[in-house]
Amino acid sequence: MAREKIKIKKIDNITARQVTFSKRRRGLFKKAEE
Repeated sequence: MAREKIKIKKIDNITARQVTFSKRRRGLFKKAEE
């Protein structure tokens, strides 16, 4: 059970990281456009 929990946590972290990264990239593009 503990191993499964860690696996789920890792997946959540990766997805969250992708979302934050995409958001940050959008902000950078907006700044570059300005």
